[in-house]
Amino acid sequence: MSEFLATLPGWLLPAGAGVLVLIVLMSAGMVRYIPNNSIAIVEKLWSFRGSVQGGFIALRGEAGYQPQVLRGVWVTMMAEPS
Repeated sequence: MSEFLATLPGWLLPAGAGVLVLIVLMSAGMVRYIPNNSIAIVEKLWSFRGSVQGGFIALRGEAGYQPQVLRGVWVTMMAEPS
C-alpha cells in the first residue's frame, strides 16, 4: 500500500481529503449553497445578548431573525455572515 501512495502526485492526497471533508460537512448540514435566484433568512440561534424582547427582528445582535438576508453564496453554519 505504501508503494502505491508513493507513486501518487503530492497534491492528490490533500485534495482528496478536502473533498471528503466538504462532503461530510454538506451531508451534516453545516455548509449550504444558496443559489442566485433564491434568498435565505438569517436566524441566530443563540447570543450572549439574549433573545429579542420586543418586535420580530433582532436589531441589536440578539438571538432571533437577523435584519440581513443572504443571496447567491456558500454559507457555513458556524460563521456569522458579513
